[in-house]
Amino acid sequence: MDYDVFLSYPHDPHADATRVKRIVESLRVAGLRVWFDETDIADFQSITGRIVEGLARSKALVAWYSTGYVRSRACQWELTAAFLAAQREGDPRRRVLVVNPESGAEHIHPVELRDALFRKAPAADDA
Repeated sequence: MDYDVFLSYPHDPHADATRVKRIVESLRVAGLRVWFDETDIADFQSITGRIVEGLARSKALVAWYSTGYVRSRACQWELTAAFLAAQREGDPRRRVLVVNPESGAEHIHPVELRDALFRKAPAADDA
């Protein structure tokens, strides 16, 4: 596997791109190899092809699970693909981590991802 982490997040007006980029940089500073669309999809490459390849070559998926994530078909596809692959290996929670930038976890599905591995993202002022 070429990547430790595949970062999945919604591209919508409500997404906090600055906070997502800080997560990517923090993971990279910690020595992890992170698949991130802004740096891992070159101009004129197939977006879908690169995402499929990135998922297949990543050990885990980190989902920036905002309420916008629920509305993103691409994000839901990425999460489902990672969840099913991890489920075939045993426990999906070992390979899928949810970062919730909002209060409450009721919007997070599947419910298995709401358990003790649930993490609340730090507030924008905490960085």
